[in-house]
Amino acid sequence: MAEIVEILICTIGSYIIHNYRPRFSLKKIKEQWGFSQWILLKGIFVYMRYRIDTIFISKMLPAEALGLYSVSKDVATLPAGQIISPIMAPLYVGLSSVNQQPELFADKVHKTISVLFLILLPISFGTFVTADNIVTVLLGDQWVGAAPIIMVLAFNLLPGTFSDFLTKVMTAMGRVKLVFIFEVIFSLSTFLSFLLFVRGMDIVNIAMLRVGLITINTFILIIVLSLLSSLSFFRIISIIAVPLIPTLFMVLVVMDINQYILLYSPGIQLCIQVAAGAISYLVMVSAFIFLLSTRVKEYEFIWKTFYSPILNK
Repeated sequence: MAEIVEILICTIGSYIIHNYRPRFSLKKIKEQWGFSQWILLKGIFVYMRYRIDTIFISKMLPAEALGLYSVSKDVATLPAGQIISPIMAPLYVGLSSVNQQPELFADKVHKTISVLFLILLPISFGTFVTADNIVTVLLGDQWVGAAPIIMVLAFNLLPGTFSDFLTKVMTAMGRVKLVFIFEVIFSLSTFLSFLLFVRGMDIVNIAMLRVGLITINTFILIIVLSLLSSLSFFRIISIIAVPLIPTLFMVLVVMDINQYILLYSPGIQLCIQVAAGAISYLVMVSAFIFLLSTRVKEYEFIWKTFYSPILNK
């Protein structure tokens, strides 16, 4: 019901904020179907691949294990839906407008990746390091067994979101059929991997298997995109690696303060952890961006877009 209300609000809101009025038309239906058929088929395989782990858990483990895993998965992936998805929503339109200009297209993709991982890395690692308090505050003490699963699945946010971004890039390039082919291959390989390795595993190991598989799939997508476009594999890896240092520093800060906040309630502990982690990350990542802004154009873009307007006020 909530999802229906959300869609209705978005639909009505779109009519309010924009004067364009869509209407039914069969014009260019052949071209539209030639594109949409692959998107539809891709969506089916994406859904299947996303649910493979829960299918195997439901068949091989008790019902309570499935409930524990499902809730943990929802909590671990919550930031993707509430923070990352709205940021990435307008991406396709922006990339499609320059898909015939390879160098400019690659430049926009590189810059988007740099911004994406500045957000993804602290969220993923932050969820990992605060998992115990997140479970207690959001779910209650009875769900304490979810913490180890959330700690693992927190790292699924990185390759999962990045993989989704890369498929959007391929779609903007007009490679929708290739995207479908990759989804079929990834779905089959994921199913076979679970079929071969999942027997005898506990929930945490199943979560690790899932994260490992999607990480491999994402690296394959990066390599393929580097071969098909002007994107640079090594540039992508380097701009991903830069915010990793401030992120690890953030984790060390949060882990260090844990010993001083044990007397507080889990809710207060979580607030202190989030505040300390955010401040330490923002300070160090800002220093990195400033130092690299004259040498790396992606960080020059970030500095001029996000920092300069604030500093010049």
